[in-house]
Amino acid sequence: MGTAGISFIFLSIILLFLLFGYSLISELRIRFAHAVGTRKRAILPTVVVGNLTVGGSGKTPFVQYLSHKLTKNAVLLRGYRRKTKGFIEVNSMHDVLDVGDEALEHFQQELKVFVGENRIEAVEKIHQTDNDLELVILDDGLQHVALEPHYGLLLTDYQHPFWNEKFSIPFGKLRQFKSSAHDFDAWVVTKCPLNISKIEMDEIRSKTEMPVFFANYKTSELKQCYGAKHPVGEGLKWGLITGIVNGRRLRLTLESRDLNVVRHWEYSDHYLFGKEDLFRWIADSKDEGIVAWICSRKDFMRMKTLLEEIEVDVPIFEVHTEVEILNSEEEVLLNLIKAKTHK
Repeated sequence: MGTAGISFIFLSIILLFLLFGYSLISELRIRFAHAVGTRKRAILPTVVVGNLTVGGSGKTPFVQYLSHKLTKNAVLLRGYRRKTKGFIEVNSMHDVLDVGDEALEHFQQELKVFVGENRIEAVEKIHQTDNDLELVILDDGLQHVALEPHYGLLLTDYQHPFWNEKFSIPFGKLRQFKSSAHDFDAWVVTKCPLNISKIEMDEIRSKTEMPVFFANYKTSELKQCYGAKHPVGEGLKWGLITGIVNGRRLRLTLESRDLNVVRHWEYSDHYLFGKEDLFRWIADSKDEGIVAWICSRKDFMRMKTLLEEIEVDVPIFEVHTEVEILNSEEEVLLNLIKAKTHK
């Protein structure tokens, strides 16, 4: 074999690694942990809400939905992009740099929330903190190799399901091989239309032998969260601020409600807003006659500290996502979880 042939093989190997390497590494870590018996269950029953793709599957609202429906539970997260380390119980004194935006959003919904990188150790500390708790729901524990969950829920976006993805990060969205989907206890197809047909549901259910549920995600009505009280009247000019995966989808939803969104300041998911961003919103609002801003509830968690530092005379309204399990199958799903996690 000549130099050209060797170079071709070498480049092909590199390309395959780039296309599938992230998923391969994730799979090998989990399979190896299974093989040598290093995965174990926590002292309290755990439910992991995960996905096989990067972002956008709707984990945060679904975790909140589950936590409100199930009793005596706590939510555990790693605390993405926080500046602290170790185990923390979230309280009203924390900000986004302490615990992360998702943890703060969960806490604002009157949930008991903790952050911690080591999930096994964190669950042990949660049990020591409050021995009345009977269940821990993990928002982001799928790739945590050490933990063997009692129940695993795979979420996938109706418009962008994992089975349509071909490549791993960085060229695709897959975190693990698609075959990993069959290691869960149930699937939930999120953000489904209310009129999804039985034929389409049956087609999706044919992809697996495990239970598959379908959830509709609805954007809530506007709720003012900052500034002097302001009416939501017709003809107002709105500014939309998003640092989430589907900011454009939110804008379309708001416009379908006849809200006049004249400016959309769009940022990457979990973006930490700074003073220069705030000053830009203020300047643009003055130039374009924008009288109020809209953001997601998670975005507002990242704005609060900034707004406390710089007084802003603009009303801000938030929206959040409400979850409904379709086909009257909510009790079926909850009973399946309870059966696997009952102490």
